[in-house]
Amino acid sequence: MKLSLLHYSLLVFLFNALVSVDAQERSNLREIVKLPEKIDPACGDRLARIYDECGDQKVLFDRALQRARNEQKTLLISYGAEWCIWCHVFEKYIHGQVGRFEYNLEGDDVALREKNVTNQVSLDAQSLNSFVADNIIVLHIESESAPGSYEVLEKTGAIDQYDGWLPLIFTVDEQGNFAKKLDHDKVEVRADGLFYWYRGYDRTVLLSELKSMVEAAR
Repeated sequence: MKLSLLHYSLLVFLFNALVSVDAQERSNLREIVKLPEKIDPACGDRLARIYDECGDQKVLFDRALQRARNEQKTLLISYGAEWCIWCHVFEKYIHGQVGRFEYNLEGDDVALREKNVTNQVSLDAQSLNSFVADNIIVLHIESESAPGSYEVLEKTGAIDQYDGWLPLIFTVDEQGNFAKKLDHDKVEVRADGLFYWYRGYDRTVLLSELKSMVEAAR
């Protein structure tokens, strides 16, 4: 079936409108301070994207805590690993992403599709992203390969909160002492169906939890 010039023009207009809306949503998102800022490309199997598997985690923690003090923000620690799906999901959510989440998991490309993405979902994502950008510095502490990771749990006092499951996400006060951890059972959204598998968060509840965690650290 051939398209008339009018139909073709309408399709082009709709496509450009969708691209424009998506670009506008991305432009409203804020940069988040996170550490490590870069991963050594020569580290380990070279597959790490958000966790430094080689550097001393105690040194990284001290640097992040000092930066949080300097910027008068709360330090939030994501104690996890590259293979941890929820670690990557949390990272994507706080950066304001919606709809489709793509990341590399130990060399394998993973994609999650979010159902029922409405304008309100996009607004909630922006609110979550803005709060984190304004109030939090995110520190990724690698739990398995890197030296000093367990010592960070001991130093902060978060060791009493660690049950072996990843990620352990928590805030610390200005002195680096444990304040409050994220209640995953309260914020997680799961789908385990044969035709739909998903891992995500209720953004409004997650935002409320993060506010409470920041407040506990002050």
